[in-house]
Amino acid sequence: MKFRYGAVIPCFNVGAACVRVLKETTDQVQLCVAVDDGSTDNTLEVMESLRIDNLKVLHHDRNLGKGAALITGFRYILANNIDIDAVLTLDGDGQHDPALIPSFVEEFERNAPDLIYGNRFAKQQGMPLHRGILNQLSNRFLSRICRQKILDSQCGFRLYSRSFIQDQIQSWNTLHYELETEILIKAARHSKKITSVPVTMIYSPESTKLSHHNLYDVIRIARVVIGSLGKD
Repeated sequence: MKFRYGAVIPCFNVGAACVRVLKETTDQVQLCVAVDDGSTDNTLEVMESLRIDNLKVLHHDRNLGKGAALITGFRYILANNIDIDAVLTLDGDGQHDPALIPSFVEEFERNAPDLIYGNRFAKQQGMPLHRGILNQLSNRFLSRICRQKILDSQCGFRLYSRSFIQDQIQSWNTLHYELETEILIKAARHSKKITSVPVTMIYSPESTKLSHHNLYDVIRIARVVIGSLGKD
């Protein structure tokens, strides 16, 4: 690797499902920040029981939302002046496969984008039908708003350059799943370089059950999209 990498992994009521994600991610980055977003099960205890030198566990006293957990992780890296060039984001429920991290690293080191998102539709396998339809609709709207082709606007498996986070984080206003949509829109409007890499998702019964994406998140994402229509 030419650069140093970090990861931020939000976790909410995922229990032991986060163990494999955290172990395999820490094997590939210099620092992994896992953020327990106010879990009411044993997630925090599971995370804290792992004795991994380059794993930092943070905790919200109450559930604030996935976006808030991501921002907490990003702010920790920035506030502590940690020597990281880019930050990967993965979900803690096991749907994102850490084995695909090298594809993000390769793309970053080859093309130096500000933001890389995973494209699940390049290797679509097992995605629930309703989520596929909603995501495709979102992609169409986001492509129009961003004035470039957005292949998968909802995938949380991403890589952000450190400079991008430093430049943009103060402008982010949302706290749940819609943050990732907001980030894409604002990145495009600030002429940041956005690319993608193909990814596969692990839609096992366990990971699907642990996913906390719900109707309220769909509504929040719709509000962000609609609120961006017509803006320069």
